[in-house]
Parts: sequence; structure tokens; C-alpha cells
Amino acid sequence: MSYSIRISIPSETLQTSPISGSAVLPPCILDEVHLEFPNGCAGLVGVWFEYQSIQVMPVNVDGLYRGDELFIPIKPNLEISEEDFTLFMYAFNEDDLYEHVITAYINITIQTNKTFEFGNLMNGNNLAPGLLQR
Repeated sequence: MSYSIRISIPSETLQTSPISGSAVLPPCILDEVHLEFPNGCAGLVGVWFEYQSIQVMPVNVDGLYRGDELFIPIKPNLEISEEDFTLFMYAFNEDDLYEHVITAYINITIQTNKTFEFGNLMNGNNLAPGLLQR
């Protein structure tokens, strides 16, 4: 199952006041995140991810993802299983002229035995956060 987070970061957005985007996920294992820095970012955009107010990507708290015309594959192998199933992406922009758009593509494996049964998911009972009922 896949999700994406796309955020536009205005010029001169400070690291102390970052722009954020989020994805509400079902109980899962976060298998892969592909982070896209388009041409023009010139290393001026910094990105990190948090789960339950803890920085989880990159793992080192003082670390950031930066790039220019770069697609960064990340394999966090992170379990999302607590009450708050929201993954946040934060970004700032040191560019004094241009806004930049950053996209994260998120691939997960659903953990059906953590919070809900697969049968309940299929019949619409106890839907996991982020899943739509038809």
C-alpha cells in the first residue's frame, strides 16, 4: 500500500518554524520512503520525519535530508502501531528567492493483527485510520 506527502515550502522558511505535511497510516511496517528533491533545491531545503513527536528519519536527531535533483530511497523498517498513526514530514527552505516542493512516497505493509482484523476491514467495521469506506 502506498501513500504520499507533498508540501510546498515558501522561501525563507526557518528550520525553527518548518512547514509540515502528514499521512495518517493504518497499523503497519513502514517499508520504504522515497524522498524527491527536484532540480533547483540546491541543498537549500532540509527535510526530516517524525512519528509521535520523535524524529525517526534520519535517525540522528541533528540530521537532515537535503538534495538537488535527487531521489533518496530510505528503508526505515519502522513499526507504526501506537494510537497515533500519523507520520509527519517537516521541511524548511533557506532559499531567499524561490519556493520549493518536496514529495515523499511511502510504501507500507499493513499489520492486520495489531489493531483490527482483516475481515473487519473488508466489511467496514473498525476501519483503520486513513482507510476509506466504500
